[in-house]
Amino acid sequence: MTSCFSVNVLGTLESGMFQSCDNLYCKISLLHGQDWVTISGVEEGITQMAKSCQTTSKFENVTLRECVWNFPIQAVYESTNVFGWPQVVICVYGMDFMGRDIVKGYGCLRLPRSSGRFTKYISMITPLASSPLSNFLSFITGRKPEFIDSKFISKSEGREGKIVNWVIMIYRFKVTRVQSSGSVKLNLNIIIKDLDNFGYTY
Repeated sequence: MTSCFSVNVLGTLESGMFQSCDNLYCKISLLHGQDWVTISGVEEGITQMAKSCQTTSKFENVTLRECVWNFPIQAVYESTNVFGWPQVVICVYGMDFMGRDIVKGYGCLRLPRSSGRFTKYISMITPLASSPLSNFLSFITGRKPEFIDSKFISKSEGREGKIVNWVIMIYRFKVTRVQSSGSVKLNLNIIIKDLDNFGYTY
């Protein structure tokens, strides 16, 4: 009996569909829990900058333009615990009219838990300003709201509620306002080995 199971990931970050965006590039990160070990592969990478194609797609009366990256993804993991199953975090960046890098979208995807070939679409989001004043300042300065930690969307820390009144049990939650900005297409080939030896079925 083996001492651990393995997850082999091979695929491509194929393309993205965004509204009124051009010259986009992606930062991709592969994250996993503390019980996981990376045997091979690169856990972070940056794609080339891609110009959007003329091919457009209409979704809910919004015209989206496609950027193609075809960036390779490859990693092999080993673990004895499914907690912290690997996930892909993608941040898409573009340039404004002054040539400054601005965030066009954040997204994350937990890797499939079964062997096979998968095509996944990740919905991308961008944070909104917390107040009308912040929104006005971001418009004037050209600095759009963004997360301090780009991997924030893959974590659960900081999302728990806080009791502010013990008598009537009022909870205050930390809420981040976001809006949809597009989608990214991933092609993944997953090979999972020896997972059933640890009592897990898939």
